[in-house]
Amino acid sequence: MLRRWMTVMALIPMTLLRTPVALADEPPEAEKKGGKKGKQGAGEKRVTPEELSSRIARATDQNAGDRVRQRAIRRLGLTNDPQATATLLRLAKDQKEGLHIRAWAIQGLREKLGDTKNKEGLLQPLLEILQDATVPSHVRAEVAIALGLVKDPAAINALQEASKDKAPEVRVRAAMALHGLGIDQVRLMGQLLNDEELSGENRALAAKLLGWSGDPKAADPLMEALAHRPKPTASPATAAGATELADPSSDGGDKPGQSKETEASEQAKAEKLLDALLTSERTRENFRAFSVLALGRLKAKQAIPTLLEALKEDPDPLVRTESAHTLLALAGPEAEEAFIAALKDQDAAVRLAAAVALKQVGSPKTVTPLIEALKDPHRRVRFQAAEALGRLGHPAADEAIEPLKAMVEKEQVSYVKKAAQAALGKLLPSGPGKSNGESK
Repeated sequence: MLRRWMTVMALIPMTLLRTPVALADEPPEAEKKGGKKGKQGAGEKRVTPEELSSRIARATDQNAGDRVRQRAIRRLGLTNDPQATATLLRLAKDQKEGLHIRAWAIQGLREKLGDTKNKEGLLQPLLEILQDATVPSHVRAEVAIALGLVKDPAAINALQEASKDKAPEVRVRAAMALHGLGIDQVRLMGQLLNDEELSGENRALAAKLLGWSGDPKAADPLMEALAHRPKPTASPATAAGATELADPSSDGGDKPGQSKETEASEQAKAEKLLDALLTSERTRENFRAFSVLALGRLKAKQAIPTLLEALKEDPDPLVRTESAHTLLALAGPEAEEAFIAALKDQDAAVRLAAAVALKQVGSPKTVTPLIEALKDPHRRVRFQAAEALGRLGHPAADEAIEPLKAMVEKEQVSYVKKAAQAALGKLLPSGPGKSNGESK
């Protein structure tokens, strides 16, 4: 479990630090020679003096390229030898070295903490680096991650102090190391989530960890984060083209006199706009959207009123979208009216989430709004609306027969047309809909 937390923390981007060179395709020398990799933390078998000297020389050669030095530093971390450990400590403390070299040295030392014998010799030097204010904050942040592997009172005390550090990157990694050790999880993660000095990405990670905690008390800081709404800003989709998403011309043939080529172009544009929202770089920094997801993971029913309000009024389309998904899991049919209202949201991603939710709810009250959604500018929303009506079946959705027939005639997107045909097949088992515009 502890290793899992450390793995998560080790993957946190440190934006001011150089991106390490990936070495996944270059196994350690022992593996290249056919040897089996030992247990984590056990390191490689003892290398020859010549091999060790060569690694130390490459790791400390400031004229060597970063790739060469990183590879050598990594292998020193896997080498069970006091000289290897001393070299890594020297690199970590050397103020003349770049931040990335010093951080890689700390990562190499972290490999050694899996060995009980190494822990005893490394604890004090690592504590000194963490507590030295002259050491760059990104290096101390790496030390905080490493100390999360040490179940020692001195390490825990140092991490608790570091969780109050002035540098945000030190604060967040110290708190997450303590979180991984199972110490005061909710309080620390709640502080990180609502710490405005931290980056959105770190706050999003705090939200996810709160969701994983399984502690009902974690719902309070998550709802607090959701309640602090930013000023309304355009999402990647709405900023780039809310007009196109709302334009009937993108509705696969609803606009008379438009060529199929133009219709396909408009459809592709609308599809691209929605994908921009769902896959934007902003997504992983959106701690408020991750707070919604965490509330769902916690099954926090006390958050339903907050989520209903967010779905209706939150300025962030990602938050509205995730609120719809989470409300489906927590409230189900109780949120039916909110889902119906969300079918008219200006953002396609929100409308899509609402259509999916109404399909799952399966209430006859949703027939009329779903019929209206058959004309949505976005193909995915139309597809879900057609499937939802088909799932309602006969006689609940009989009033959708004619709109579905019209859709089969006009729809240019093959999979949406097939969904409309399938819905007609369920409403009219004899299949009249299939004779009316079935695609070849």
